[in-house]
Amino acid sequence: MAKLMTSINQVQGGDVLKSGDTTSVFGFEILGYDGKRMELSGVGKLTLSNDETVALYQDVTVENGHLTFVMGDVVEPGTYYLEIKLDGHIFPSNNFKVKVKNSLNADSAIPSGKSPKLKLLADELRDSGLISGGTDTTEDLVNIYNLAKI
Repeated sequence: MAKLMTSINQVQGGDVLKSGDTTSVFGFEILGYDGKRMELSGVGKLTLSNDETVALYQDVTVENGHLTFVMGDVVEPGTYYLEIKLDGHIFPSNNFKVKVKNSLNADSAIPSGKSPKLKLLADELRDSGLISGGTDTTEDLVNIYNLAKI
């Protein structure tokens, strides 16, 4: 039976998150082939993805084999796997899955894949004088929708 050379183990947080929750903390330790924490430190790349999409890709600081992260952005509902790349190693999540569930709030109603584009479009329209007002994402969506009807 094959055994992975590296893996990660969750030490903080859960595995179910509501879409729109950008502040809940996940904590992990990175493990070697022997199941013991590897005392690595540095900045790695964290990827949260499934077969269809990369939901999150960000820098993560690892200190003495331990790391924490938050989503930071709204992630669309789905089931995702976690992977961390550091010092030439790839630390897979084995069977750890993050399940993002639907939430009934305005921010999560806008798909995360379109939110940066929506913000860019809203900023461009605001700079050109076609819309005015605040920078709230929901307000921007309403303004752009109303412009599209004209």
